[in-house]
Amino acid sequence: MCGLAGVIVHASSVRPVLATAQAMADALVHRGPDDAGSWQDERGRIAMAHRRLSIFDLSSAGKQPMTSPDGRWVGVFNGAIYNYRDLKRDLQDAGIVFRTATDTEVLLAAVQCWGVGAALARLVGMFAFALFDTQARRLTLARDRAGQKPLYVGRIGPDIAFASELKAFMAVPGFTRRIDPAAARLYAEYGCVPAPHSIFADVQHLRPGYFADIDVDRDEPGELVQAAYWSRAAFRPVPAMSEADARRGAEALLAEAVKSQMIADVPLGAFLSGGIDSTAVVALMQEQASQPVRTFTIGSDDPVLDESAPARAVARHLGTDHTELRVNGADALAVVERLSEIYDEPLADASQIPTVLIAERARRHVTVALTGDGGDENFGGYTRHLYASRLQRLSRVLPLFARQALADIGTALPRQAWVWLEHLGGPTRLADKVGKALRGLPAGSPDELYAALVRVWSVRPLVQSTDSPPWTGGMKGEAAQRDIADVFMVLDFVGYLPNDVLTKVDRATMAVALEARAPLLDHRVVEFMAGVPAELKLRGGVSKRILREIVASRIPAALIDRPKAGFDVPIGPWLRGPLRDWAAALLDPPALNRTGMFETDAVARAWRRHQSGHADLSAELWCVLMFQAWAARYRATF
Repeated sequence: MCGLAGVIVHASSVRPVLATAQAMADALVHRGPDDAGSWQDERGRIAMAHRRLSIFDLSSAGKQPMTSPDGRWVGVFNGAIYNYRDLKRDLQDAGIVFRTATDTEVLLAAVQCWGVGAALARLVGMFAFALFDTQARRLTLARDRAGQKPLYVGRIGPDIAFASELKAFMAVPGFTRRIDPAAARLYAEYGCVPAPHSIFADVQHLRPGYFADIDVDRDEPGELVQAAYWSRAAFRPVPAMSEADARRGAEALLAEAVKSQMIADVPLGAFLSGGIDSTAVVALMQEQASQPVRTFTIGSDDPVLDESAPARAVARHLGTDHTELRVNGADALAVVERLSEIYDEPLADASQIPTVLIAERARRHVTVALTGDGGDENFGGYTRHLYASRLQRLSRVLPLFARQALADIGTALPRQAWVWLEHLGGPTRLADKVGKALRGLPAGSPDELYAALVRVWSVRPLVQSTDSPPWTGGMKGEAAQRDIADVFMVLDFVGYLPNDVLTKVDRATMAVALEARAPLLDHRVVEFMAGVPAELKLRGGVSKRILREIVASRIPAALIDRPKAGFDVPIGPWLRGPLRDWAAALLDPPALNRTGMFETDAVARAWRRHQSGHADLSAELWCVLMFQAWAARYRATF
């Protein structure tokens, strides 16, 4: 797990290529505090720099940039290749002699022997890398299938720069910090910036499962073209699969994924929220470990959201070495002012607060932590998966005017009705789910319904308005041929998962040089579960049915048969309490006018309603707050 950066300069450029690459990497020291390296080609057209977090082969032999055994390829790598030992044996059989025990050298040798495309197809892991072919004079950028590791690439004048995080671009002379209006609109609607956009107009985020080739000696700057080498949408359910086959196949692959991700030359542990996903990972870890696994959980001062007791019970049953951290409003206040630095692109997911805190605590004891990320997207864990078909049937039965009327009624319901729903639902967040379902009723297609269910703002209070590409990433043609729950799982995997969940975890863990691994996102697990029909994943109206059965054979039902809250926090009450003054300063009309993003009147109304207790608008307000804090820190403008 590391940070990488680089620059390609045009023949006419006067930019100091090596110094610029080094300055970019210096901005990423938190991602790799163990070592640093840089390289420049003999023609002075490209330079790469690297910050290393040592996980495999802790010696100086693992220093990057690294060269392939034949000297043709030079590269920088971020991530972990879990099957690198198997690949290494195959390459040794082909005559390759290795100098290190790193997965980076295995990657370079694989590309040398098999080519980039064939090497990518054989990699099992999470990664982002930049490889320069010194013979063809081309640079290849690539990102892992699920999008666990980030990679940005931008054009600054006639030159090209790339890096693991956007803050590295601030070190490039001439970078304008100009906001992309289309990306800003997408952020305001959905709370994150989806690839291939970045919040900056001159920078793209490489899509998960994509690569890009760049001609280093080009005469004129060309458009950067991203091409897919893997697609989640390409894998379709297998109708003939039985539930027994689905469980056996998933269990075997999960066990193998966990085993491969427990390989490290540094201390290793796991996040344990007490939910199905992390419990499955920890249970499989403990089965294969020779000593108690280090587990970490975080508790909340809100009894509805607090899962520390169930997590503690799971840890006790499995016999892990458990550490528990509790978070309150004062802890949140100490973290919020650092979020815009940690997340150098606005991200409106309030669970980033406990994620940052648990990463900081875990890093005191371990360098690698396994997580349960990917369980909801692959096994069918979101409420929208369960009720997608019901909403679709309702849309087909009721005319549009009737559906719109129901949505309007939901908007007009008094606060007391929503309070009653919240009380009735307890930790299931019934009020929030009902509200989203009502908003989605007028949708005319699965794509539109999905967008309505994940949208942060039901209206768009934007000053800067522009047409923006759809959130769905081109699923319209496929939607009619799939079960709608399966459509939603694909959209979650390609949209919400990499752009929100994995971004949240990567930046929080990398801020403290902690490597987070997600066995449920092993692409072999993903591909197998993509073949399992949605009706098996959700049979009997039970979410994640198959994963629950795998866990139930290891954990008493009483410990896991309950609604999941996860690492969530009571952000709504906090905005009325310990975070109120901090938030009010960012939402002050002069501050809103300086960024020019949101309508001050719309935000003021939302703030007043939230403070009065007439509505819980914490999600909408958090979206505004994270943008305001980010724009102020980075002095970004439209």
